[in-house]
Amino acid sequence: MNDDFDDLEARLKKADVSQPVVDSAVLETATTSKTLKLPNPRAFRFGLASVASLAALAVFSTTLPQPGPTIQLASSGFAAESSAEDSMIADGFPGWLTSYEYTPSTDLSTDGSRGAVYELSLNGDPRARLQDFASLFGEQGRVQLEDYSTDFFPSYYLQTDDSYFSLRWHGSAMINYSSKRNWLPDECYQREEQELLQSDPDSIEECRPLPVVELPSEQVLREQAYELISAAGYPGTKQDLEINRYQWGAEASAAISANGEETAIQWYVSWDQTAQISNVSGHLATIEYVGDYDTISPVEAVDRIQDGYWFGVPASSNYEEGIMESDLQVSSENISESTPEDFNDSEPIPTEPFPEPGEFEQETIEVTVGSAKTVTLLLEDANGKGWLVPGYLLQTNQGWFESVISLQQGVIQPPTSETVQ
Repeated sequence: MNDDFDDLEARLKKADVSQPVVDSAVLETATTSKTLKLPNPRAFRFGLASVASLAALAVFSTTLPQPGPTIQLASSGFAAESSAEDSMIADGFPGWLTSYEYTPSTDLSTDGSRGAVYELSLNGDPRARLQDFASLFGEQGRVQLEDYSTDFFPSYYLQTDDSYFSLRWHGSAMINYSSKRNWLPDECYQREEQELLQSDPDSIEECRPLPVVELPSEQVLREQAYELISAAGYPGTKQDLEINRYQWGAEASAAISANGEETAIQWYVSWDQTAQISNVSGHLATIEYVGDYDTISPVEAVDRIQDGYWFGVPASSNYEEGIMESDLQVSSENISESTPEDFNDSEPIPTEPFPEPGEFEQETIEVTVGSAKTVTLLLEDANGKGWLVPGYLLQTNQGWFESVISLQQGVIQPPTSETVQ
């Protein structure tokens, strides 16, 4: 022990330590200055660490872009519900499917832009909100989960003797009311009325629809619809409601806008032939602005069509022109010229056995995209969360359009094997 101490003492004596000269003013200041009070030494250390962390964060923020929302796309619903039998059908009969190959025209823009992203937030307890909705119709009952409800896509219903209510607590949180006033017994839907008369003659009266009455004026219908849906959560104005009156009933509808841009989020009210409200639907999600983000060009968007998962739902008004020009419209003049004999004498539809895999060559149709319209699209991600995102309506030379999300990849991601819904 002594030998160790003697060795240490000898080493200290050999050390060349220069003593600093301390000025007398320094000593005077040190003895007269106030003592720095640190009530909590841990807090002092935490403060130093926080300053260091903020400095590091500042450097990190300048070197990396600010994060955006994380939108993980889901693949088509067929993938989620596919079974071995479905796969056999899809693999066994590819020849019955027509393949489309999309090509952008030379007039299509190659420039990207920026677009707004909105998150759809769900607030409150879904069971309580469905019960509140039912109370607007004077109904109450027990809220239950639908049979098809899942963790990511929960769906609820409340049923009474007179009404059926439902709420999909995901995406835009669609809520619905249906009256049972016009619901007929199952026996009433038999193909032949004669069969019903023979089986139960007394039940024919139960199968007669309710009588048709005169509908109120457009102004009265608008007042009724607005009073009801505004209490349910409709955020629009009375003037936004579009009213249509028909011989069998009427309907009111209004699309919700995000920053002046019409969306697929729509409220709807219908009246039956007795002038009573028969159906109401709306969306309970709150639209919250997230930010503006870069978008791809229309030409790049054409390449996304083939993937099958870059799609969103546009506002319903975008479909009106397509419906009017639909090839499914049939001329009444042609129908009146046809007789039952004409149909009876027509050639029967030929039936052929299904081809074996590989026997039938798949037909490919070339489709050209000639123009693009910038729109806001509604989508649900792989976790059931709803979003409003920028997109394009790509008009084709075949008479239809494709709705494609235009956000650049990064803020939005393609589906993975783990996010197939």
